[in-house]
Amino acid sequence: MLIETGIVYVVYREGVYMQGMVGVYDDFEASQTGAIEAIRKEGDDYHTMCVVKMTLNQGKIEKVFEVSRTDQSTGMELSYEYYG
Repeated sequence: MLIETGIVYVVYREGVYMQGMVGVYDDFEASQTGAIEAIRKEGDDYHTMCVVKMTLNQGKIEKVFEVSRTDQSTGMELSYEYYG
């Protein structure tokens, strides 16, 4: 599939440092959904799923969204933060 805009949204697992890619999306809404699904599967409450907007062939990177779990006991209370 050709990404016409040259923009991708990458979901990263983040703790003290970025710990790897969870998914790559061509749409912001899809990346949000991917980040939320990933944090719900996470087994702890100290990691965050971050969505980073990347412009292909330019090296431009911008954090646009993150989601974290606020209460490990229930596992479903999530905190959202938007950037930019």
